[in-house]
This record gives sequence, structure tokens and C-alpha cells, in this order.
Amino acid sequence: MGGLKDWTSAVLLYGTDPTGAPALVAVDADGNIVAVIYGSYAGTLHQIATDAHGRMLSVPYIPEGCFAEGEVVWMDDFRRGLGLWTIGGAGVGTGVWLVADRSLHSGYCAYLQAGQGVAGSAIIEADFASSITILNGVETLVSFDPNVGYFQFGQDYYDGANRKLFAVQHHLDDGELYYCDENGNWTLFDDTVFVDQTYKTLVHYKLVFDYATLKFKHLRVGKSTVDMTGLSGYTAASALGEHMAIQLLIHSLAGVWGTAWVDAVLSTQNEPET
Repeated sequence: MGGLKDWTSAVLLYGTDPTGAPALVAVDADGNIVAVIYGSYAGTLHQIATDAHGRMLSVPYIPEGCFAEGEVVWMDDFRRGLGLWTIGGAGVGTGVWLVADRSLHSGYCAYLQAGQGVAGSAIIEADFASSITILNGVETLVSFDPNVGYFQFGQDYYDGANRKLFAVQHHLDDGELYYCDENGNWTLFDDTVFVDQTYKTLVHYKLVFDYATLKFKHLRVGKSTVDMTGLSGYTAASALGEHMAIQLLIHSLAGVWGTAWVDAVLSTQNEPET
């Protein structure tokens, strides 16, 4: 078709309801698009928010089971594969693969297999552009088998002169939690947090910290929240260019393969103080 567009023609917009059936997108008396909100607002209509210039404001997708009280600046749920991640590990049989079981969101998980041996491990790391360095968070959903000795995760910030790391380890057999302290040592700060390793449970982890003060805030593991106020993160000289990096690692029990399923990973900024 040629010529000018006829802007007077009506256009019907359709979406899908929770059953997959087509549903007409509603417009109110003033011409504003309205949307059906699920959850506690199910069945009610709410105008989609716009800014001062009438542009639609987006609502970021947050994986089920995650909180992301702050602003999400980076996220991966492995729907695009493992291309964003650098893969490593140690021990016989170590590896990382994309699998379809135990996924809550995209249909895929990163499957980590820590190798056999005293130092058997599997690790994934993703680099991304740096965000605001105030009240940051790193969050993930992970399922473990009983042969995982400990799980470690955290986030680096490279500012061009220094590396600033906030990371924790969760020793699954005895419920102990360690953090990487200001000297780069793993220091115990709690020993009461246990998670299920038997029934394919996805465990929610969230670490909140502040690059501006180089202090931890708190750690969430499942339904438990552990206060980390006053504990310091690790800093060391580094000439790497400015960016951020997330690492997730599992360590197997001696002599066996330990495996874990990582469902989603998020990095956030401007988290609440508590």
C-alpha cells in the first residue's frame, strides 16, 4: 500500500489471558490503554503509567521467587543459553551445561557439575557494564544435590584502579556462612542456616552491600535473613577497566561430583537499607 497512513482508522490490540486465549486490550473513556493486573489485583483494570511526556513507563520482569527491591540493572535466566558466561572449574568431570529440568522461568537452567577430587569445583562468571555503586545487590535461585559441599556467590566492581568484592560462602552440610573479609580471608559469621538438598528445591539467595562504604548489609537464604551490618568487603588494586562481574561457584564433597541448577541471576542497585 502507498500514500499517507490513515490515522483515523481504528486498530484493535489483542493480548492473551492466563489460559492463552486472546483478550482485547482495553481503552478507557480518555483513550488511555489500561491493563489487567494479575496477583492481588487480578480482574481489575489499571492505567499503564506514563512519564511527563506521555511515554509509557516499563515494568521490569522479575523472576518468580526473587525480590529485587532495588532497580534491576542486569539479569539472566538462561533463555539465551550460556553465551553471557565464562565457564570454569576443577576436578575430573567438571563442566557446565544448559538443561531443561528444575527451571522455574525460561525453561532452562545452568547445570553446574563440580569435578571429583579434594578441590572439585564448577564456576560461572558474567561481566557487565557498571551501574550506580550505592546499595547494590546480587540475587539468584539455585537447587543443589546432596554432594555439594558449599555454594559461593558474589559481585565484583572494577573501577579502573581497584577491585571491590562482596562474596559469601554457604557450607550446606553444617549451615555455616562465611564472607570474604577485608583481607581476602573467608570468615565465619553465622552457623544456623540450612537448606533442602533432597527435593529439587530452588533456594533463594540475595546479598546486599554498599560499594560506597565498602560494607555488607545483609544476606537472605530462603526464609532466613542474616544481618551483616559492619562487616567489610574486600578491596585490592586492579588496572582492569570499569565493569562489574558476578561469580557463582559450587564445591563438591571429596571424591564425588557435586551438582547444582542455577535458574536466574540478578544484579540490582538502590536497594533499601534493610
